[in-house]
Amino acid sequence: MIEPVFAEIYQEIAKTRKLHPPFHSQHEAYAVILEELDEFWDCVRHDKNGRMELVQVAAMAVSAILELYRE
Repeated sequence: MIEPVFAEIYQEIAKTRKLHPPFHSQHEAYAVILEELDEFWDCVRHDKNGRMELVQVAAMAVSAILELYRE
């Protein structure tokens, strides 16, 4: 069950990297993750399925780790 979720997150990261440049700072990463989290919160408040929003939150968090914390 976990593999399809990770595959979905990976696909979202790949799609986002084609459309947007890497994060320039932790502040920018925070803002993007917060925006995605707010969109999930809207789904919760309106009793809608927020699965895709959570995938986007996870994808942006993983992207931040990959882009900002490379060794």
